Amino acid sequence: FFFGSHVHVTCDMASRKRTRDEDGVDGYAWEGEMERPWENIEEDDRGHLKTHKALQDRRHADAEDERVVRRGVIRYIYVVLDFSEGSQEKDVHPSRHALMLETLYDFIHDFFDQNPLSQMGLILTRDSAAEKLAPFLSDPAALQNIVEELYLG
Repeated sequence: FFFGSHVHVTCDMASRKRTRDEDGVDGYAWEGEMERPWENIEEDDRGHLKTHKALQDRRHADAEDERVVRRGVIRYIYVVLDFSEGSQEKDVHPSRHALMLETLYDFIHDFFDQNPLSQMGLILTRDSAAEKLAPFLSDPAALQNIVEELYLG
């Protein structure tokens, strides 16, 4: 309530959205037939819903939208590296250890490309102990240098 003043409300019908139906008759959207898309649902022989091309296109577009990178999110992540004796196995070429470090090197680049405001740290585990190799850093080059040292050393 506004004490001591008057509030005047007008409704301008000309600004409302007018539509034209199939017969070419002008009218407002609420004056026309109500759409009932649930009545157009079809089933196949096995009782499964038939998908229409428009629905498949929309699902495909939604899947592409989910791949859009959210650059405003700040993430803090520690990557834990397993340097136990099992990582020295040679069941993959050249070894699990080398493959893990090569994958991590690429991951660091991709992570900071998609999350430029985020930070990453590295923890190494071996002999039932954990060692912090790098605290949270926002410099991918510094983290990749640490990974290179592990790979070479």
